[in-house]
Parts: sequence; structure tokens; C-alpha cells
Amino acid sequence: MTHSLEQIEKLLFTNLEGNREQLQDIIDDGLDGGYENRIPELIKLVDSEEPYYSLLACVMLISWGNRAGFIKLFNWIQDPTQIPWLKNSVVYDKIYNCNSAFEMLADSLRTSYYCEQDQELKTWQIKVTQSFLKLYDQYYFGQSLALAILKGKEMILIIQDNIIEAIENSLIRLNQDTNIEFDLAFQVACLLITIAANEDDLVAYYANQLLSLNNPTRRVLQELINSLQYSQSSATLAVLEKIKNRWKCDKCNFYISKEIKIVEDIYEFSQGDKVSIYQNKYFPNHDNIAHIDADGHEIKVLKDGRIVKCSECGEIRQKYAEQLKQNPELKNRLDEIENLDLKEKAGVSEFLCVKRIGC
Repeated sequence: MTHSLEQIEKLLFTNLEGNREQLQDIIDDGLDGGYENRIPELIKLVDSEEPYYSLLACVMLISWGNRAGFIKLFNWIQDPTQIPWLKNSVVYDKIYNCNSAFEMLADSLRTSYYCEQDQELKTWQIKVTQSFLKLYDQYYFGQSLALAILKGKEMILIIQDNIIEAIENSLIRLNQDTNIEFDLAFQVACLLITIAANEDDLVAYYANQLLSLNNPTRRVLQELINSLQYSQSSATLAVLEKIKNRWKCDKCNFYISKEIKIVEDIYEFSQGDKVSIYQNKYFPNHDNIAHIDADGHEIKVLKDGRIVKCSECGEIRQKYAEQLKQNPELKNRLDEIENLDLKEKAGVSEFLCVKRIGC
């Protein structure tokens, strides 16, 4: 070992004030700078004979958007059998007790999007993501790679074919291999949301493929809901109905029923007119968070949570007071929308912005 344990401790687990902290705390702190003098030794540590510290050093470098870290990871991925921390597992997932190194690295890829994005970094982020997708059916990534892709959403159209290939390879393995040490179906369900905005019917098709497997877990069904909940296509609604029938849980059935009915709710608010929903994910200079065109009218979700149908029509709650009084379910849905997190109102399709069922 070229580094002593004391040196490693200072590199990976000690903040600028000299206090011991968790690795993730050091990484988060380093996103604001100040740790640049550690980079040369971290690069050396990546090549350490100790797999555990080699992995952690690589995670730290990738998280900070360091080019050397990306190059080392990219070269490793070209021949996974030679990766030291794959030959001898050093980190494990607590649910499946399988090697979770790729999950950690995918999460560090997500963290790298908090760094200043120059063209070189963007190029490496795309190359590593594409390489990860080639391994997607073979190794445990959990939700981390899907979250990284959503964080770097500008690249989705560039890598969409790679995402689809990863999904299809995973489905092939799921149908052929009964001895998979992690929940690959859940991993596929997580990935679907990355292409949901561009491939509505295809996502519904893949969701059906997952539902055709024997006993998909509750986590799989939950992620399918997260991927499908913003779509209005008939194929999507049919899949949600299937999930409702498969999931024998009253609380979950109630939740899914509300997701299916959201389209009908919007029709109700727009007096039955055909509604075209379109979403803008960021509104830095606008008063509204999300809007819906409906026969010349506009339904807005304002920053204070109120739902308004154009400036002349007043608040939905006032406009449809009598209908809401007669329809408690519709009123509850309106209450729920007004209490959503701002990012949910904007329809930002990241897992952390999507409601969880929690049952």
C-alpha cells in the first residue's frame, strides 16, 4: 500500500477543519471547492492495491467532476472482470447483499452534475453513462443510474437508444435467468422514467413486459406508477389499471385510482374540452408553475398553490364551488394538488420529486 491509513483517513474522511466526517459529507463540502490540493493523491489512491480505498477515491473524483477519475472509471468499465472491487466485493447493498460498487459510482456520476458543466465534463458524463448502460443487466445499479440520467436530462435524447437497449437486454435476462442476485425488474422500472416523456407508448409496452413476469415486487409496481403517472395515453391508463388489479392493497388501490382519475379531473376542470398538457420544468421569470391550454383558456398552478383557470375565470375552487361540494373526491384531489411540492406541480420527473406511496 502506497498510502498509510493515516494518509487515507485525511484524504477521504477529514474535512478542511481537520475533523472526521463521512465520505459523502466530504464530497458535498468539496463541491464548493477547497479540496483541490487532495486531487493528486486521490488519483494515486485510485490505483491503490486496496480495492476499498481505490473505489472510494474514484467515487470522490467522479463526484467532483475530475477528468482523471472519469478516465480511470471508463477504462475500468471496458473490462469489468479486471476491476479490483468487482473481483473482491468491498461494498454491499443492504437489501440484496450484492456488490453495490456500481450503484455508488452511478450516484457519484449524478453528483458530478452539481459541478460547473464544461463541454469536456459533459462528454465524459455521456461516455460513462453509455458504458454503465451496457452493463445494466449484469450489475446492481438500483435507482442511482436512472437518477443520474434524470439529473443530466439534456443528454437523454443523445443516449436514448442506449437506454432502450439496456431495458431490452434486461428484459431478455429476466425471461431467461432465474438466478439474479438483485431485483433487475425494479432496476428496469426505475429506468423507464428517463424515456417516459419521449416514448409514451414504448414505456407502456415495457411496463406490460414487467407485469408479465412472475410476482413483480411492490417496489417494481411503485416505480411503474412513478414512470406512468404523467401520461394520458390509453395504453398507459390500461397499464395503471393492471397494476391496480395486481396490487392487493386498499391504500395503494386508492392512490392508483386517483392517478387514473387525474385525467378525468382535468377534463372536469376544463368543462369537458380536449386538454393538451405541456410542461416547462423551470419558470424563473413566470408567475405560474404549470399551465394547461384548454380551448383558449389556461389553467395555472400559481406559486402560492392556488389553481386558476385564466385571469378572468378566477380560482378553480371558487369557479366550481358547487361541483366540488357535490364531489368530495374531486375536492380532495384539488386539495392534494394545491399542497404538492413546487417541483411536482411543474412536473419535474425526478424520483425525488415524485410522491411515494409509503405503505
